[in-house]
Amino acid sequence: MDTKSRVIKLYNGSIVTTTTIIKNGTVIVRNGIIEALSEGNMKVTGATEIDVKGKYIGPGLIDNQVNGFAGISFSLGGSQLSEGGIEIATRELWKKGVTTYLPTLTTNSQEILVKNLTQLAKSADNIELMGSIPGFHLEGPYINPEDGYCGAHPKRFVRLPDWNEFMELYKASGQKILQITLAPEMNGALDFISKCNQHGIVVALGHHNASAEIVTEAVNRGAIIATHFGNGVANMIGLSPGGAMLTFTEPSGRFSQACCLAVLSDVPV
Repeated sequence: MDTKSRVIKLYNGSIVTTTTIIKNGTVIVRNGIIEALSEGNMKVTGATEIDVKGKYIGPGLIDNQVNGFAGISFSLGGSQLSEGGIEIATRELWKKGVTTYLPTLTTNSQEILVKNLTQLAKSADNIELMGSIPGFHLEGPYINPEDGYCGAHPKRFVRLPDWNEFMELYKASGQKILQITLAPEMNGALDFISKCNQHGIVVALGHHNASAEIVTEAVNRGAIIATHFGNGVANMIGLSPGGAMLTFTEPSGRFSQACCLAVLSDVPV
């Protein structure tokens, strides 16, 4: 099917907007983009019509950290990441309600990261995926290598922040690295955060053992998210609030969680 000329009409549904619910409404989608909402059954010529039979029509979910899905890894070199694999993962995410996401690459060699980002950048422009991939999340390699903080990231590839190295990755991504997770206590990390902020790249703190003072300085330089907060930290973290500080004491702080019972108990989930 020619996606460029595709028009979809969803009707007879309850449309959830930011302010209200439109009963018996119609949604028009053209080229993968919502074009119009209306009450009643709007007439549209040449559209594929779908009667949702009174069900809710709402915005898709947005996930800023998807390391892989449906058997497809975005990080591992051995997975032979391909355009077809990325499309499979994306379409399977659609079935779960996720319509926009950031493929996330974890700590690896520079060679593998460049290779996978280059492939992902090509898929991000695939019109069949209808804009589902606006960019990417780089989780590592500039994290804390200590046990309990680096998690499942391979220690041999963990390294100190290097702006020139990162710019090589940024170029391979088509300048679409939108978020990076790092450990602010590592040498050079605070200046790195400032540079990311200048480039409009969202900085998240994760896989770290930073003091409250360093977290505060990282926030002052532009860090705004705590990545998968509460997952797999060291068994003993001392009296300093450290990683929790961004989440609970900074007004601008946000956090994400990996809601998987293999890495987090059911209480916080």
